[in-house]
Amino acid sequence: MEGQALSFGSNGKWSDNIEDCEAGDISDEEGRGITYRVFCYPPDHHRMRAFVPHTTDMDIVTNVSNLATQGATSAWLLVGNFLVLVVLTIIMIGFSYKSGRGGIISLLLSFYAGYAIYLAFPYTKDILGAGSTPMMKAIISVVLFAIASFIPFHFIQRLTSTGFGVLSFVPRFVLSFLSAAFLLALAYHVFNVSNIYTFPEPLNTLFAPDGYFFYWFIAPLVGLFIFVH
Repeated sequence: MEGQALSFGSNGKWSDNIEDCEAGDISDEEGRGITYRVFCYPPDHHRMRAFVPHTTDMDIVTNVSNLATQGATSAWLLVGNFLVLVVLTIIMIGFSYKSGRGGIISLLLSFYAGYAIYLAFPYTKDILGAGSTPMMKAIISVVLFAIASFIPFHFIQRLTSTGFGVLSFVPRFVLSFLSAAFLLALAYHVFNVSNIYTFPEPLNTLFAPDGYFFYWFIAPLVGLFIFVH
């Protein structure tokens, strides 16, 4: 006996398809890019075929794979945008473990001392003027700051090597990150590295504005105040 066969479409409404079917029939059909589970049942003495959206195991695997791929791509883009900051932070963490007790603290303090020496040194501008290109000026400025920071570090480390306990990972990581951010802020606003290297836009948003330099400059001091007692 023929009955009215209705199909439940992807728009959530019953369509007007008229087909024959046998009660209890179950199958899968493709329509509008969606797999439907098709079954037949006889309410009101009519045999009817209803289309219910159905997801197969392969669809689940495909969806999970797509989500994983999208997640990995997003994570890679995020890391790529902040790669310089990530690398500097890793270097600082490695240094903090290698330099022993109080090493990262001594390094942070020496950065401030080195920055003061860099600014106060009367021949800084003359030496930077010897650079004929923006790249040479940036390299010379970095070298000058490194020298100005190394001398205080040599003495500060002697004073702090026995004065602090061992830092746990979280304070060590935070101070390492703030050290890296401090150097990156100097690279933008003091060494003018951005003139010779194009940083990713998300990094520019955080470090390029002049108004942000002060906050990145004092951030390590805040970290020392919180974590070092």
